[in-house]
Amino acid sequence: MDRALLHSLNALVDGPTRPFWELLAHPAAGGALALVVLVPLLWGRRWRLLVAMAVAVTASDLSTARVLKPLMGRERPCRVEVLSLVAPCGAGASLPSSHAANTAALAAASASPPLAVLAAVVGTSRVVVGQHWPSDVLAGWLVGGLLGAGARAAARRWPGPGSAPGSTPGAGRGSAPDAG
Repeated sequence: MDRALLHSLNALVDGPTRPFWELLAHPAAGGALALVVLVPLLWGRRWRLLVAMAVAVTASDLSTARVLKPLMGRERPCRVEVLSLVAPCGAGASLPSSHAANTAALAAASASPPLAVLAAVVGTSRVVVGQHWPSDVLAGWLVGGLLGAGARAAARRWPGPGSAPGSTPGAGRGSAPDAG
């Protein structure tokens, strides 16, 4: 099933949407995404949310790239299958997808529907461009989603400015992790 879905999605690269997949596969795409996400948060001084997102993405990236990928050691599909590629085959192991994990961590930490859509697009793009198996992306979404939800829950417990020691963080205020 993984292989069949990979080849079905990879066929999209050879169609009229190729420039879109090339854009998503470009190394600068991550930096552009970071600016789009961070500038409004910095402008609005949503520090608690920024910290929760940074913790979630850092934990996601380190756990996938430094622990899970070496542990799993799964080959990337672009190394073992004949596929249409828009970028050179990535280095290292395939399972789980760090792109999928990191964007899912952002989405879960922020509880942002637009970032959830972005995580879905980024994860799907990793299969379309032949860098990951579909199950790599599912595993990445799971890891990132759990870490992002954990970071969001922790952020809700952090005392805000002006909180009395021992008081319940966020009591009587909004439920956003940066309330206060």
